[in-house]
Amino acid sequence: MHHSRLLLTIVVGVPGALTCATPSIAAWITRNGDAAQTGHVNVAFDPVLLRTDWSAQISTPYPVAVTDGLFVISTGDSVRGLDATSGEQRWEVTGATFREPTIDDGIVYVPTGMHSSSCGVTCTERTYMRSYTAADGSFRFRTPFGSQWSKGWGPVPYDGSVYMNGGYYGGIYRFTSSGEAMFTQLAQYSDWAPAVDDQHVYAYVAGVLQVLDRSSMSISNSIRDPDYDWRGYSMRTIPVLTDNGDVIVRYGGRLMSFDPTESNLNWSLSESYTGQPVYADGVIYAVSAGALSALDEHTGERLWSWEITSDDLNDWMLLTDSHIFVQSDTMTHAIDLTTHEEVWSYPQTGLLAYDDDMFYIAGATVQAFVVVPEPMTAFLLLFGLAVVGFRRHLSCL
Repeated sequence: MHHSRLLLTIVVGVPGALTCATPSIAAWITRNGDAAQTGHVNVAFDPVLLRTDWSAQISTPYPVAVTDGLFVISTGDSVRGLDATSGEQRWEVTGATFREPTIDDGIVYVPTGMHSSSCGVTCTERTYMRSYTAADGSFRFRTPFGSQWSKGWGPVPYDGSVYMNGGYYGGIYRFTSSGEAMFTQLAQYSDWAPAVDDQHVYAYVAGVLQVLDRSSMSISNSIRDPDYDWRGYSMRTIPVLTDNGDVIVRYGGRLMSFDPTESNLNWSLSESYTGQPVYADGVIYAVSAGALSALDEHTGERLWSWEITSDDLNDWMLLTDSHIFVQSDTMTHAIDLTTHEEVWSYPQTGLLAYDDDMFYIAGATVQAFVVVPEPMTAFLLLFGLAVVGFRRHLSCL
């Protein structure tokens, strides 16, 4: 059963009407939300109003992408397009090893395979960036790319291209919407994704924040992390772009702020940071020693904290204008950004996503939630619309 969704923010003509949700602007199209990798959606709603909507017995180890009414998910052996509001499957592609997908301007991009060279029976599937039409899953192109058992995160879409970790000996690719590829050599590390803005592409690899020109994909700046401590060839991190142009990176238990303009490290904190930080409105949210910390973006000063006394927080979060969704091993929790109190929880974890009044948890199964207005709010909404209609009728007399 699909509930009616609240689509208006203000009830016109009804003074003091309750507000349940503001419409989201950014779709959830990368592992950490958008090309800036902030993990933030520009929406405010009360999580108490979340109601379970549809669910699907689909298991995924990868983030999902959702925008324009389409929910795209990879199971590893298939990539599927579902109706985002009903869960009904629109299309499915099988026959390859699919990694994490993204959607950009009506186009689905998904890398497949693990190894780009022929090496006997252990690597019979070469690596390709594949592209499909979002509406029906029809094939558009596949472009080969170099890889040596890399599990690169991404791709990250921006302005008609996607950017992704790859290369036989490490690096980064840009693929256009027509399948053309451009490659830049970086150090040979896997499990990372870039952040992208209008001018640059940002990647933290082997203790260096690499800043690339987005047009030419040439390295325009390299800022070294003076306290880098090697932890293996898996970076497991994504840069986060702030409003003032700084770049936030979590690696090796540390949280750092880089200034690409001045080519320096603003500050660095060593407090057992884990998982992927999120950001909005001058505040960085990160997991430190299993608890949530809210930090000032300019100084790194802790503003407030929250913990589950009996458990640790981990991995992925989702930030709205009013709440932050965090996860323990078995539960997803919503914390009010004003009161710093937990207001909602649900006994499931996974990769999180939000778009168009729908909230998703994708892991062992997919659970979709919808923001449903309270009865009084729904009444006021309908009454307000009636008032607007009556006024329009009078204006025509």
